[in-house]
Amino acid sequence: MSQQNYIPDDAPFTVEQRQWLNNLVSNFINDLTSGRGLDGQSAGPAVPVTILVGSQTGNSEALGKKLSKAMAKMNFNPELNDLGSYEMEKLPSEQNVLIITSTYGDGEPPDNAADFHEWILSDAALV
Repeated sequence: MSQQNYIPDDAPFTVEQRQWLNNLVSNFINDLTSGRGLDGQSAGPAVPVTILVGSQTGNSEALGKKLSKAMAKMNFNPELNDLGSYEMEKLPSEQNVLIITSTYGDGEPPDNAADFHEWILSDAALV
């Protein structure tokens, strides 16, 4: 069975880095969809995960929804949030955070993530 490539060929990685990342993502997805925990053991108590999504065209949003759905079948308790409406003051109290975002143009953040991007790079984010 051939491995699916998750990292695009034009991503800024060497062939070896891209292969390593593809293996990492593939193993993670296999563990999520198999009903096993990441250590191969049965699921334990639900682990809260806050998923923050920044998307201009909807691709990152679709990925966030797909990942949230897969994680909900495991021992994760995912909470999917749009970066444009997420209350940034909550970030320091989050237990586990996954940020999925795209870029557009010359690497600018998507519109719904612009305020978050500016905030996370500022002194205000330092706690």
